[in-house]
Amino acid sequence: MGNVPPVVMNNGVEMPLLGFGVFQMTDLQECERSVGDALGVGYRLLDTAASYGNEEAVGRAIKRSGLGRDEVFVTTKLWIADAGYDSGMRAFERSLQRLGLDYLDLYLIHQPYGDVYGAWRALEELYRQDRVRAIGVSNFFPDRVMDFLMHHDVAPAIDQVETHPFHQQVETQAFLHDNGIQIESWGPFAEGKHDIFDNPVLRSIAEEHSRTAAQVILRWLTQRGSNQCGRRLRLRLSTPWAFSKCMWTRLSADCPEMTDTPETRFARLGDDRIAYQVVGDSALDVLFVPGLTTSVDGNWDWPDTARFNRRLASFSRLIMFEQRGSGASDPVSLEALPSHEEWADDARAVLDAVGSERAAIIGGASAGPTAILFAATQPDRTQALILANTSARFVTDDDYSSGLSPLAAESALELLAAVWGTEDSARLTAPDAADDPAFRRWGARTQRAACSPREVEAYLRMLYASDVRAVLPTIRVPTLVLHRRDLALIGVEQGRYLADHIPDARFESIAGTSIEVNLDPNEEALDHIEEFLTGVRSAPAPDRALAAVLFTDIVSSTERATALGDRRWRSLLESHDAVAHTLVDQHRGRLVKMTGDGVLATFDGPGRAIRCAFALRDALRALGIEIRAGLHTGEVEFRGDDIAGIGVHIAARALDKASGGELLASAAVPLLVAGSGIEFDDRGEHDLKGVGIMRLYAVEG
Repeated sequence: MGNVPPVVMNNGVEMPLLGFGVFQMTDLQECERSVGDALGVGYRLLDTAASYGNEEAVGRAIKRSGLGRDEVFVTTKLWIADAGYDSGMRAFERSLQRLGLDYLDLYLIHQPYGDVYGAWRALEELYRQDRVRAIGVSNFFPDRVMDFLMHHDVAPAIDQVETHPFHQQVETQAFLHDNGIQIESWGPFAEGKHDIFDNPVLRSIAEEHSRTAAQVILRWLTQRGSNQCGRRLRLRLSTPWAFSKCMWTRLSADCPEMTDTPETRFARLGDDRIAYQVVGDSALDVLFVPGLTTSVDGNWDWPDTARFNRRLASFSRLIMFEQRGSGASDPVSLEALPSHEEWADDARAVLDAVGSERAAIIGGASAGPTAILFAATQPDRTQALILANTSARFVTDDDYSSGLSPLAAESALELLAAVWGTEDSARLTAPDAADDPAFRRWGARTQRAACSPREVEAYLRMLYASDVRAVLPTIRVPTLVLHRRDLALIGVEQGRYLADHIPDARFESIAGTSIEVNLDPNEEALDHIEEFLTGVRSAPAPDRALAAVLFTDIVSSTERATALGDRRWRSLLESHDAVAHTLVDQHRGRLVKMTGDGVLATFDGPGRAIRCAFALRDALRALGIEIRAGLHTGEVEFRGDDIAGIGVHIAARALDKASGGELLASAAVPLLVAGSGIEFDDRGEHDLKGVGIMRLYAVEG
């Protein structure tokens, strides 16, 4: 493929335009033979990963090819289970040993889960040591890439994402291009889905150029500036050719794609940039003023906070941002931190950027003083004020007995700075959820994305020195004060003080011990907020409702646990849980609970449940985990955070009948997705324990 020009990455390293990937090549002899064939026909870019389990086969094929090391460009990837600095360094050594190489050409973080910040620091260190020629990421959305650009020294050279005519990644590619990052396509042929090789548009263009549909796809990607790694490609672009403008338009327009992620934009305040997102399109604007731990991106990665956002956006246009000095917004000097009045200017700049004249302001925890000052100084832009788990003064004084004593405040500051960005911080800031290991990992990751331990120490010193009590009587907008009854660091009496000193303020105590109001339990707070802002409270959550109930479990989990041993099995389960949390939330489900070696989740429709089940199956296969699933749509009974009833039993019994990689559904499911294109295979009637005779269907996919 000497006539195909290389891609030049942002550090000057050249990378072949076309590559050969080995995903799902689990037969190591076949993998070695296929890689050898690919090298024989001219491929010089090989793409593997630790999770593929075939790095040794790739290494043997390279050695047998007789090619010099500088003639082959080798990419491998760091898997979720090894995300972190120390674990990432160890994983690199293992990959290098399996490949039989003394350096890598490109090393990627495989998925945006786990401690990706620690992992990136490891990759940066390996890059500085010249042990890898370039570093990058895989499957990262633009917001995560921007986070890396803002907070790390070395920019990713590559973002490897699924790109093909049915998932064109137009906005992602434009973002990456603007930031000097090369997009690399995996799955350029959509893994054979959508009848891609028989697509009439592709075939028409192919016939006009005397090419195949596969060559058309590769040419289209190449002309867009994407390099590609496909599996078992036997193609050569031997003759230069290109699409005409009208053919390009036909291909781009006739293979539409859809995205459903909030876009992060930046407002200007002088020379500074402030990251913000907007969700919802109602007439009422709601501005969520950020606290120390706010991450507009991270709040979509945890089910509780994502549901909180969606509930607010269901009756408003929700505007969220990260104040200067935190997250993706521009940094500030710790020696001259902005005052609360200056941080209130951030809120004004964001409102200006989105064209909002008036908004309801929500400020919680450390953001309370900023929200108070904004409402007091800009009543014409404040429709209402909602304060949650916050205070006008956080430390006691001669005329103020609420709050922490100076000694206790200093101890709290030192403790929080010491555990900031680690899983230990959950015990201090979110006791309600601290027993959930997945929450602890997410919380630590979100804190690290928001600010550093040194920064949080500086912010807290400023916060503990602040006092906006004198402003409270001047507030002339409707005000709601919410405060958790059992919150330790900011006692409920501090919330009552706010309500007593703001004219006509309304006070509501709510359950929970977490500082942030958007963490569970948050339904009570949401009910109060919606009623306060709209005059109507959502109907009480029913005891029973219709839901699509999905059960999954790991096939042969007992045998796997025995074979792997406790430590490795526990690590595998943690990776399973992290992927499950993310995918259930991405498909707008509710993760009811982890079942030890599986998932119980509900969805508002079986279509989303089916897509989630298959996404989970495919993601976990890369980890070496095979799952099965059972699905039923019917009425369920809510018991606190859990669910019960015959609908749950039917889904569980369907799971019992499923084989590895299979999703079995009750007879109710095909009827509810009729016309969706989802296909089913009738598996006949089964005697389901405790349920009776029922017909089950295997979902094809």
